[in-house]
Amino acid sequence: MSCRWSLDRWLHAGRPVTGWRRTVFGCLLLAVGPLLAQAVLAQEGAESLSRRIDQLLSVGSVDGLGTAAAAAPIASDQEFVRRVYLDLAGRVPSPQEAREFVADQAGNKREVLIDRLIAAPEFTRHFATALDVMLQERRPDKAVSLAEWQKYLFDSVAANKPFDQLAREILSADGVDPAMRPAAKFYLDRDGEPNLLTRDIGRIFFGVDLQCAQCHDHPLIDDFYQTDYYGLYAFVNRSFVYTDKKDNNKLYFAEKADGDVNFSSVFTKKIGLTDPRLPTGDSIADPVLNPGEEYTVAPAENVRPVPKYSRRAQLAALATGGSNRAFNRNLANRLWAFMMGRGLVEPVDLHHAGNPPSNPKVLDAVTDEVVRQKFNMRAIVAELARTQAYQRSYEVPMNALDAAATAALPMEKFQAERAAIATMAEQLLKALEEAAKQRDAANEAASPLAQEFAKATAAAIAAWQAADKANAALAESQKQLAAKQEISQAVATAATASQEAAKRIPDDKELAGAAEKFAAKATSLATELAAAQKSVADLTPPAKAADDALVAARNAKTEAAGKLAPVQAQWAAATNAWFAAAEKSRQEHLRLKSLDVLIADTQQLLDLRQRQVQLVADTQAVEKLGSELTVAQQTLDQTTTALPGLQAEIAGMEKIQEESRKQLEQSQLQVASRQEVAKPIADAAAQAAIVKSKLPNDAEIGQAADRIQASSEQLAAQVTDLQKVMQARESEFNASTAKVDTAKQALATMTAKAEMLKSQLPAMREQIEVAQARISQTRAALPTLEQSIVQRSAERFYTSPLRALTPEQLGWSVMKVAGLVESHRLAVEAELNKTAPLDAAAMADPARRAERNRQLEAGVDEKLKGNLGQFVSLYGSGAGQAQEYFATVDQALFFSNGGTIAGWLAPAAGNLTERLLKLDDAGALAEELYMTILSRKPVASEVAEVSRYLASRGSEKTAAVQELAWGLLATAEFRFNH
Repeated sequence: MSCRWSLDRWLHAGRPVTGWRRTVFGCLLLAVGPLLAQAVLAQEGAESLSRRIDQLLSVGSVDGLGTAAAAAPIASDQEFVRRVYLDLAGRVPSPQEAREFVADQAGNKREVLIDRLIAAPEFTRHFATALDVMLQERRPDKAVSLAEWQKYLFDSVAANKPFDQLAREILSADGVDPAMRPAAKFYLDRDGEPNLLTRDIGRIFFGVDLQCAQCHDHPLIDDFYQTDYYGLYAFVNRSFVYTDKKDNNKLYFAEKADGDVNFSSVFTKKIGLTDPRLPTGDSIADPVLNPGEEYTVAPAENVRPVPKYSRRAQLAALATGGSNRAFNRNLANRLWAFMMGRGLVEPVDLHHAGNPPSNPKVLDAVTDEVVRQKFNMRAIVAELARTQAYQRSYEVPMNALDAAATAALPMEKFQAERAAIATMAEQLLKALEEAAKQRDAANEAASPLAQEFAKATAAAIAAWQAADKANAALAESQKQLAAKQEISQAVATAATASQEAAKRIPDDKELAGAAEKFAAKATSLATELAAAQKSVADLTPPAKAADDALVAARNAKTEAAGKLAPVQAQWAAATNAWFAAAEKSRQEHLRLKSLDVLIADTQQLLDLRQRQVQLVADTQAVEKLGSELTVAQQTLDQTTTALPGLQAEIAGMEKIQEESRKQLEQSQLQVASRQEVAKPIADAAAQAAIVKSKLPNDAEIGQAADRIQASSEQLAAQVTDLQKVMQARESEFNASTAKVDTAKQALATMTAKAEMLKSQLPAMREQIEVAQARISQTRAALPTLEQSIVQRSAERFYTSPLRALTPEQLGWSVMKVAGLVESHRLAVEAELNKTAPLDAAAMADPARRAERNRQLEAGVDEKLKGNLGQFVSLYGSGAGQAQEYFATVDQALFFSNGGTIAGWLAPAAGNLTERLLKLDDAGALAEELYMTILSRKPVASEVAEVSRYLASRGSEKTAAVQELAWGLLATAEFRFNH
């Protein structure tokens, strides 16, 4: 099976390879698949889907839209091997599987592993389970058992049944064909309730949850209309669950031939009409059939009706025909979500303009490939597994964030594009409003004629029923008349013959008696015949009248149909024009919203860049201000310390200045005093000299004049000496005064500087506090912003999204780790080898070996389904609900206190605990423990922790090993796929 699937994957229809050649060639493809794939694609001029996705999601292309993203590197081999086993086998790898993959040096080992896993029976089981959860959402059994349904899905996946065929079988199922009866579970387990079916068909097959559009246009989603809801509703409103009382009340899904749909909004009260219509499709009109001609099997008591024209059959055909974009896109998105943990559109059942794909071009590429691959789900899953988007790590290094923040971010370009798209979106919205007016006008014009046609149809049906009843009564009467005529004629003939015989043998009393009896019976039958003839005569006119009424009613219906047809055509054209306008508007608003998301993402990166720049600037400012504050404080401290000494020095200088002043004043007084004495003497000497000159011969006058002159000169010399002393003292005084003035100026300057520093220091501290507050705010905001960017990068698949294991993945992984899977596999294999042994030739046959592997996997599934059910009941969401991860106390108790896990971890031949107990070296034990549970080697600190714990438990090694395993099973690292 796996070999043949490889061949189907690479070869297109029209290149038949059959029989043993097909099998052998398929097996060769398993070995050289990747190389041959490239050759085939190159020959066809096509590029693989995985490569196209990688190009669209290449870092720097930013979804092909030109912005940056924080991208994680490609995951390590240990990270990848765990992820791909969980996603394609539904369980963690065994330690041997993980070690062998990591040790493999082949460059294409990931592609080889993907091919091997996707061709294995475990993938069939895992993917069939995913389809079950998607389609039935863990609903309880009703008409079809879960075992039948799961086998139907398992066989479908095993046969690589395309999804369009699977969906067609489910949507058209009635449960009559035993081979296809499981497909009717979708309808029957929902009790055939048309509103529930409308919602679930919309969600599951078209990705639109129209529940809130049942009573009015959706209040929160602009492009979910009430007419969308009833367009889908019209496909199933004629269907119902039929109970076959003749077959132990077995349930089937039947359909009537009548039942049109109209609706009104609880807000506007407007009456709306709709034919059946798929999302993004045109409405389709029913063919007009005369009453009595609508059914292949007409409805009757204990009869399941079968209409000639089935709306459900139309639903199945139109949805799966390959041209309905909503159906195709929904499958593409759900397959992406199956592999990546979230859809390109998330939630997967809310495709609308306000919730655009994280990358529209990628979704378009996958959708186109789905159609090109003819809905081959296995081929699409394999391609998705090969993408870098799938194989990226879930951890984003900081340098990736920094690179994204510093990349070119053409915000102006985006804003310009948005303005243009917003203008177009507004124009299309106006066009939609105009189309709505025309649709409403056509609806108003068609409504009375539609009502007239409905009345004519009802009258025609009533006339047909009356004619059918009248003609049935007439036919029954005619049948009875014919029967009586035949008997009466036979009896009359016998009576005539017996009477003739009696005449010929008059003595035969018995013959005479018999002749009398025949004659009496003939008379009685003649009376009955007359009554029958009268009944026919009485019933013939009403039957004819009923036939005439039926002809008239049909003519009236035909006439009403003739009146309605052109108006209905106008209504259909206006309605489809409105649908087309709505789709155009939706697409443009989708583009607008996509760009808004891109702008928001770009703004986040700009915010990150701005905050990083601000953080650097604030950090540098704090450093600079801190240095300046330190210098200023030191200067203030030094100034404050120096002020008292300077003040004391000035006081000393002032003392010296005062002493100098006093000495100067004393000298000035001395000079003045001498000058007061010397001046009269000098005047006297001058007068004496005049007298002497006039009396040159008077010796006494001459001597007296000389003595006065000598005294004057002596006093003048004394004045000069005193003046010198005074000048010296004046210089000393001036010098001391200058020193005092200089010191006081220095004191004033120092005091002013101190005051200035005192006033500046609070402001500097405040600036530092403000900058430090901004730093704290920025540092507090950065992790949230960075996490948001990382989250958006995960949503855009530049990192691997972290997702919780499904209940089935968790259950199979725990059982694989504990050794249950392997022990049961050995038991099933032994049983198969005993009951249906394969010789060497059979084992050499790839097809028979693949079938044995399928039987083996089915046997293991059967033996472990009870254990798996515990995980589903504890970790699965409620029936009919979105299956999302949640945590409960019961889950914690199941792992920590429940006996189930403890029993699985008890030492047993070949299981984890038994293997660990054989290892004496703590490092080897830690490696086996971590490789088994987490598919990776432990780091040094983890080895040390295991070693310390084992040492602390001493002789209680068994309990310690079980607790270590228990602890790792309870970690988020084990319970999440990353």
